Amino acid sequence: MNRFAIYAVIICAFIGGFSGIIIKYMSMTAGAIVWLRTVIPAFIFGVWIVRSRSLFIKCNSRKMIIASFINACRMYLFILAFQHTTISNVMILFYSWPIFVNILSVFFFKERMSKKQLLFLMMAFVGLIILSSNRTIDHKNKGDYIGVLAALCSAIGYAVNVMIFKSEMNNYTKHEIIFYQNIMSALIFLPFFIIDFPNLTGYDMGWGTLLGILVGTIAVSLFFYGLRHLKASVTSSIMYIEVLSGTILGYFFFKDTLNANMVIGGILIVLSSFYIMRESKKNVDI
Repeated sequence: MNRFAIYAVIICAFIGGFSGIIIKYMSMTAGAIVWLRTVIPAFIFGVWIVRSRSLFIKCNSRKMIIASFINACRMYLFILAFQHTTISNVMILFYSWPIFVNILSVFFFKERMSKKQLLFLMMAFVGLIILSSNRTIDHKNKGDYIGVLAALCSAIGYAVNVMIFKSEMNNYTKHEIIFYQNIMSALIFLPFFIIDFPNLTGYDMGWGTLLGILVGTIAVSLFFYGLRHLKASVTSSIMYIEVLSGTILGYFFFKDTLNANMVIGGILIVLSSFYIMRESKKNVDI
């Protein structure tokens, strides 16, 4: 097994955990943050594709554009989640995406779900219920529940993206897929950035640029390097370090609290998602 590939994925996971810290420090709107997060990798990988003379406008580009639009929506929800709830909540809920991949696989790819997968799926939903009951519903916690719902919807959107991009892995290079993942977000959220621009500080621009370079470009490149040299199941399993690193960083930087509901619900979600992913390698091609 390629040791450097393992290190690359581990570093990628730690960088991913740090993304919540960067977003929390920014005072920009979610749309403006998404634009900075996606325009940098879209530009870098777009230039890469042009210089390599790769033909990325193909007969099935419509499907990729749809996937890119879905990614734009789920990216916005992902940023919105960090702005409204704790980093640990976002990380735990977002990494429930393998659960939804399995559900979608049954309906769209007619894949059979084993008894073990069904058991883990039920365990995950129990975890979601426990985590969502973390606080009583009242007006004071409305923002927090917006964040929880946004994180969950972002996970569902990412699961849909996995299904679409998975079906096109043989038709596009990884650089082309990364480009398509970001291009629609860079176009859609440009007006948000323009509106926000007069009020932006150098501090915000610095954090936004760091997010685009560190997370959008370096972390993604490290992930695909690992994916090229390791099994998809191994790569995606290592990425669960991101949940741990994000939770720990949230505690040290923002004093995020972990009560019994969060710990029990989080463990059920993370463990079930981890084992679901191990059971079905086809669901982790991206």
